[in-house]
Amino acid sequence: MSESAPVTLTERIPSLLFAILIAVAAVFVAGGFLWGYLSRGELRGGIDFSTGVALGCFLVGLNYVWTRSVVRRVLRGDSSRARVVLTYVVKLGLTVLVLFLAILQLGVDPLAILVGVTSLFVAVMVAFAFGALA
Repeated sequence: MSESAPVTLTERIPSLLFAILIAVAAVFVAGGFLWGYLSRGELRGGIDFSTGVALGCFLVGLNYVWTRSVVRRVLRGDSSRARVVLTYVVKLGLTVLVLFLAILQLGVDPLAILVGVTSLFVAVMVAFAFGALA
């Protein structure tokens, strides 16, 4: 029988935080749909608002995964300083471009995106509240 290597704390915490982030994002999107539907009085309002929330959650989740992989490479010594800086500049540029296109070209509600972006903050607070990151 082959034994698998034990999972270290530095591998368990990011995975657990990502799972909590997915759960918080699902709650935010559902809540965004209900809030949009109730505040605008039509189904389309709920769909529009929840789409913005989902976009914000997606951007935060994508940035979290990307940052986690960069940090992992840096801690292993696999990445140079210039490459790390370039990665962050590209990541920031792509995020700004997506937000720009979503808000100005597609008409996504900026408040909805802001609600979605806060999902990482809420996920960290939930994780600390339950002692998952302690």
